[in-house]
Amino acid sequence: MRRAFVPLFLTATLGSAAIAAAGTFDATGIARGEDRLTAYPVTQDLVEIVGSADYSSFEGAKPDNPFNGVKGPCFGAMELDHGKLSGSGYCTYKDPEGAAVIIRWTAKKATEKGTAGDWQLVGGSGKWAHGSGGGTYEVTTDQRRFQNAIAGTVTLP
Repeated sequence: MRRAFVPLFLTATLGSAAIAAAGTFDATGIARGEDRLTAYPVTQDLVEIVGSADYSSFEGAKPDNPFNGVKGPCFGAMELDHGKLSGSGYCTYKDPEGAAVIIRWTAKKATEKGTAGDWQLVGGSGKWAHGSGGGTYEVTTDQRRFQNAIAGTVTLP
């Protein structure tokens, strides 16, 4: 009888954990890290910006935010043409459980101390495998250290 109880307990526990992880979640939070951006001026009004960043922390506004604790690299390129910013790139984060998620970001505008734009969940492994979602971001940078204010939602199956 005891042997039958253990698999039943594990099945019930894992099943309820999977159910608890499903749903739509507020992805609002603050990500921090360090960037390595290089600007390539072509003319006074046209600049190419290429770079990468390493996210070292993410703190969600709510405890059930699926991004809580994610870390990882981002890369991309932007163009600043007569004050108008455009460009895009990708981030690959690992969550504390080891699952990976890919995020695509699109720069929309230059701000006083950084950039702002949109993000979209592309896919991933584990809980992220069939996830979806997106929102906005606004990065402020101070001597290679950055803070990224994220807003949006994530849906996990």
